[in-house]
Order: sequence, then structure tokens, then C-alpha cells
Amino acid sequence: MKSVIYNRYGNEDTLEIAELPMPRPQNKELVIRVKAISLNPRDTSARNGDYKLFMNRKFPKQTGADFAGIVTTVGKDIKNFKVGDEVFGYEPSLNKGTASEYITIAESFIAHKPKIVSFEEASVLGCVYLCALQSIRDKCQIKPGDKVAVFGASGGVGTAAIQLAKYYGAEVTAVARSSSEEFCKEQGADYFISYDKNDIFASEKKYDVFFQVFGKNNAYYSKAKKILQPDGIFICLIPLPKYILKMLFARPAFKFTLVKSKSEDLAFISKLADQKVIKPIISKNYDLPDIKEAHKALTNGSVNGKLVVSIQ
Repeated sequence: MKSVIYNRYGNEDTLEIAELPMPRPQNKELVIRVKAISLNPRDTSARNGDYKLFMNRKFPKQTGADFAGIVTTVGKDIKNFKVGDEVFGYEPSLNKGTASEYITIAESFIAHKPKIVSFEEASVLGCVYLCALQSIRDKCQIKPGDKVAVFGASGGVGTAAIQLAKYYGAEVTAVARSSSEEFCKEQGADYFISYDKNDIFASEKKYDVFFQVFGKNNAYYSKAKKILQPDGIFICLIPLPKYILKMLFARPAFKFTLVKSKSEDLAFISKLADQKVIKPIISKNYDLPDIKEAHKALTNGSVNGKLVVSIQ
């Protein structure tokens, strides 16, 4: 089978398509014929070596985490899926990859694909929607009428956050580059602030939640707390050790999300997609031979929604 691998850490040029043996499932695993994957920043970070302390030392390594496809084999302990089922999911392990014609995955990391979306669209529904859901619903417990600012609102997690925050009845202010205003409002944002022309941190408006999606190495808590309600929540995706004290004692509250792959959450996301409550957005669709180009586009940023790679 064809699979995307890399034999050293580095940029997208380290990626290559190789022939690997067909995978065999354990008792609690399935084999999936992958139809499409979507890219996440963790894919490029892992490839660069940013997570090497959390990965095994063996090369070649595979890439990819999100996927959608068709079940071809089931382990003997599988209960909820059968051969031929259309599924999607998120592989949390940094030591496995989904950019492959076939993969093995645990039953707890997948759900049945929404009926009304394509495999390419379904591949978008894993990591970013899990992250947004677990941040908004679980960490922040957003309720109707809450005022939510999403900083970095035009990317994958930001798009999901807008859609899900509106589902839970919040008033959403999207913060992104000025060229993304129309896109963010199409996702449901009530208000828009361009971070390249305006300063949201100078706003007189007070928010119940400030969700920082954009910003790889620094949390903007010191600025954001000025526009948060005293009992408000700042939440980000940056679990750096230097923020531990803030997470314990800061007011307004400081929280972060480490996304977890849960079948029940994926099933809920699938239900919302079938109900047209959420809509996966694809910025560009690549074919497998163009995987390097897709990784490069993700690294360069300025993507509204998600980048997808069709496998077969």
C-alpha cells in the first residue's frame, strides 16, 4: 500500500510516498481504507521535530491524524462497526499516521461518517471540531447569551469554534485578518475585528470567553484579561509549563485544551453535521502525489478552513 513517510525531521521536502506492508488489526482495532485526510498544524510540527521528545526514535515515520474512509477489516472485539461502514476519526498518537491507503485504528477513535457529507468533508471533522467542542462545551461551559471572542477565527479550529459557539447560543466576535471578514460572518460570527487593522485588546466590550486559537508559542492572557469579565475564561491551545501557575490561580480563569479523541464526541459532531448545524469548510483539496505542496501551504498559513488530501 502507498503511505506518506519521512526518514528525518525537516521541512516538507522530507516527505515521500513509499510502499508499506498492509496493516493487521489487533482485537480492538479496525482496518480502514482511507479516502481522504485533512491536515493539522500538529502534522507539520511533528515532521519538523517539535514533538520528538514525545515520539519514538524509529524512522521512517508516518504523518497525518484526521481521516475518513471505509472499514475493510474488524478485530474480533469490535462491537459497533462492520465491514463496509463509512467512518471518520482522529488518530491521537504521534507515532502513527493516517496519510496512507490503509490504516489500523482503535474503535474508540472513530464514528460513523455523516450521511450528507463527502469523505473529504468528513476528514475535516476530527481534530478541529473535537478541539472546539471540548473547549467550548466542556472547559468553558458556554451558555446562551455568553459573549465569546475567537482569536484566529478563520482557520480550522476557529471555524469550528464559531459554528459550535453559535449552536450553544453565544454571541460570537471573530478576530482574524481583514480579508477573512466575509468568511467568518458566513460561519455565523455576529461581529468581526481585524487584527491587522484594529486592536481587540483596546475594546471597551467585555467578553465571557476569549478563545485564542492563533499563536503558537505565546498566550495573550495578559492582554485579554483586560476585556474579560471578572468571572470570564481565557482558553488557548498552548500547554506550556510557564503557564501552570496561571492555570491554577489566575482570575479571570486561564485554561487550555489538549484535544482527546472520543468516539462519543465524534458521534455528536457527526449528528450536528447531518443536521446542518455545522459545516466542514475545505480551503483546497490536494491529491496524494501533491502532499508536499499541501504541507507547504499549511506552513505558510493564511488558510480559511482546512486543507484536505484525497488518498484514493
